[in-house]
Amino acid sequence: MVYMRLNYNPNAAVAQIMSKVQQVQNQLPTGTQAPVINETVGNQTALMYLAFYSNTLSQQQVNDYVLRVVQPKIQGVHGVGQAQIVPAGTGPSGDSFALRAWLNPNRMAALGVTPAAVARALASNNYISAVGRTRSADIARAIRADTILHNARQFRNL
Repeated sequence: MVYMRLNYNPNAAVAQIMSKVQQVQNQLPTGTQAPVINETVGNQTALMYLAFYSNTLSQQQVNDYVLRVVQPKIQGVHGVGQAQIVPAGTGPSGDSFALRAWLNPNRMAALGVTPAAVARALASNNYISAVGRTRSADIARAIRADTILHNARQFRNL
C-alpha cells in the first residue's frame, strides 16, 4: 500500500508507481502474474464493522438475509460509499472463504512446478457448479454440485 503526502497529485503518483513497477517487472519469476495497481482516493479504513448472528438461523440463512436485506439498506443511506460483506461467508451460500497459498520456490523448482501450474491445479480442482435454483417466501438458494475443497489438508494434497 502506498500513502501520499497531502495535496500530492494522485495521477502523477500513479504514473510514477507504474513506471517503477515496469522497471522491475522483468525480474519477477517466470509464470507470475503481472502486478495490479488500483488507485483509490481517501482513507480506505472501514468506519464501522457490524456482526450478525442468530440462535435459530444457520450461517447460510444469516448471510442470505444480510446480502439481500441489510446490505442494500445500508448502501441506501445517504453518505454511505460502500457496504461490503467480509468473511466468514462472502457468497450467497455463506460458505465462501479465501485461501492464501505460500509457495516454496525451492520445492517447486525441484519438482519442476511453475506458479501457473499451481494456479491451474487450484482452479480445476476447486469450483462450484450451479445445477439449479429453489425459492421460498423467505429465501432463494442456488442448488450446487459441491466440488470445492474444504480444508488446508485437501489443498495440501492437491
